[in-house]
Amino acid sequence: TRVRSSAASDVYKRQVPGYDGNDDAYITYVYARNLARGLGFVFYPGAQQVLGTTTPLYALLLAALAKMGLPIPQTSMVLGALGAVACAALMAALGKRAGYPAAGIAAAALAFAGPGWWRAVAGMETPLYAALILGAIYATASGRQRWAYALGALAAIVRIDGIAVLAAVVAVSLYQRSFRLRDVVPPVLLLAVWFCWLTWTFGSPIPTSGEAKVLEQWISGRFAIPLPILVAATWSAARARRQPVVQGLIAWLAAYLVGLTLVGLPSFSWYYAPAGLAIVLLACVAAQDLS
Repeated sequence: TRVRSSAASDVYKRQVPGYDGNDDAYITYVYARNLARGLGFVFYPGAQQVLGTTTPLYALLLAALAKMGLPIPQTSMVLGALGAVACAALMAALGKRAGYPAAGIAAAALAFAGPGWWRAVAGMETPLYAALILGAIYATASGRQRWAYALGALAAIVRIDGIAVLAAVVAVSLYQRSFRLRDVVPPVLLLAVWFCWLTWTFGSPIPTSGEAKVLEQWISGRFAIPLPILVAATWSAARARRQPVVQGLIAWLAAYLVGLTLVGLPSFSWYYAPAGLAIVLLACVAAQDLS
C-alpha cells in the first residue's frame, strides 16, 4: 500500500507542479487546471463532465485565479493560510462572546500550534470551509441571523456537508425564538439554485468522489465520532447549555458528526479537522469554567 501511495504521489507531483498534498486536493487542482485551460469541468481532457471533486466552488475559484496567472497549488496554500487566520480570529471571538475570552485565545493557539491540523488539510478548501462554519455560529450567537443563514448556505455550496451548519443555525434560532422565515428564504433559494445547476450539469449534486469514498471505508476504516468529542461536548453542553455559542457549536457538531457517521465515509483526517476546532474551543471553555 505504501509503495502504491508513494508512486501515486510522484505522479501527482509531476502532473501538477508544486503539489505536495493529499489526493483530494490533487483532484480539485486538476479540475481547476482544466477549467482554466477551457477544457470544461473534466478530470481528463475530452472526457464527460463529472462532479469528481467534493468542492466544485473551490475548484471554480482556483480556476479563476489560475486564469490570472497564479499557480494553483501555491494559491490554494495561501488561501488555506488566510482561512486558518480567520478561524483563529473567530475562535477567539466566539470565546469572548461566550464569556470566556481566555478560552477563546487558548483554543486558537492550541488548534494551530502543532503540525497535525495543517497536515490534515494541506492544500484543501477545509480552512476556508471551517471559517464559514465558525462565522455562521458566531453570527447566530450575536443575533445576526441573516448573516448566519447566508454563511451556512455558502458553507453548503463550498461542500455539501456544509448543510449541517445551516441546519444548526436554523435550529438554534428556533430554540432562541429569533427565527424569521424571510431571513432564511434568500440563502435557501441560492442553495437550491446551486444544487439545481449541479444536477443539470452533472446529473446529481452528490460528488462521485464521495460515493467512491463510501466504498473506501473498508480500506481506510469508517468515520466514527471520537470519544473525547462526546465527553467534551456533553460537559460543555451541561455547564453552559443556555449560552448561544455553545448551543451553536453543539448543534453543528451533532449534525456534522452524526451525518458523516451515518453516510459511512472513510476515516480520513481532513473530515475530523473542522470538528477539531470546535471541540478544542469547547474543551477550553470547560477548562476555564472549572478554574
